[in-house]
Amino acid sequence: ISSTVPQKTAEKLNLDMDRRWFYYELLATHYYACEKESPGVIAETVLPLCSRLWSLEHFPAIFALLLHRWLVETPSGITHKGWVMHFNVFFKGTYQLFWFDVEHETHKLWPLFIRLRDHMFAGTSRFFASPNPLRGRANISFSELSFIGSRNGSFSSIEDTVAAAAAAAHSFTGSTYSSHSAGALENIRKDFACVLCRFYYYYSTRPERVGNFCINQLQLEEGLDAFVPQLVRMLRALRNENILRRYLRCSAQLPIESLSISSTNKLYATLNELQLPGAPLHPTAKITEQAEATMNQLFPQGRWTRSAINFFFRLLRPLYLPGSIFAFFTTFFQRTPPRQPHRKSM
Repeated sequence: ISSTVPQKTAEKLNLDMDRRWFYYELLATHYYACEKESPGVIAETVLPLCSRLWSLEHFPAIFALLLHRWLVETPSGITHKGWVMHFNVFFKGTYQLFWFDVEHETHKLWPLFIRLRDHMFAGTSRFFASPNPLRGRANISFSELSFIGSRNGSFSSIEDTVAAAAAAAHSFTGSTYSSHSAGALENIRKDFACVLCRFYYYYSTRPERVGNFCINQLQLEEGLDAFVPQLVRMLRALRNENILRRYLRCSAQLPIESLSISSTNKLYATLNELQLPGAPLHPTAKITEQAEATMNQLFPQGRWTRSAINFFFRLLRPLYLPGSIFAFFTTFFQRTPPRQPHRKSM
């Protein structure tokens, strides 16, 4: 269902031919249209079947592909019975799908990323609940039920999490929003904002507009200080050399002056580990080179001191010293542009 729709089929369906279409977009639109025609039909016919498939390993991803429009764009998505549980499964499926895209260097889930950004974080979105002073005592934190974790971390079993979410969501049912539902909506929005921040540099074609993305689109109160922790987690979790180098190139365009001291220190420490060979991250030579270039652009102060310290530690490994010196001069002359000959005016 994540494969591309053939061009002839797209023409018959009168789809926009300026981009590729995927089958999961058509299926999600079908379920969305069914809900529009007959409100409540998805909760009555599809969700009972889904409840029997929670234990399947890849079901959260399938659930996210098929029902993301119904969950995000229809009122029934956050009013049906057990909606917190379904958003929990949707969250895990979205996270799995984006990581699948990154590991295979594809952009099949780009439409899902854009749809979440535009519909879940729009100013008129129902996910922006009004603040409630009682929420701090009464709400259930969606973050405690979410699946945000490290790349290689072990997730809780889907059965245990669904059971916990079902018990927690018992007080969330109904068509009117209470302080409980307001708190849940806010936590759902924050957790999805973290996911979009993690994969922003992968799907975005304008990495220099990260500030606008965090403040104006996601409407994060912390701004870039909420973006940097997710960036640091991605830099430590990525194992694909091409994607990691792309993240490092994009990170060089961060407005470092608008970050807090804590965020700056986290980013500095991560870049410092990536430009050093060996433990704990064991980066390749190309990654260390790109990390050093990003470090020099973001933190120009102390550039030569860092280079001198790194060269000193290379002296402690005489076996690798000749190759290290050769690589240093090679990259140095590649970066130095050739001088243009001076032409005398006639």
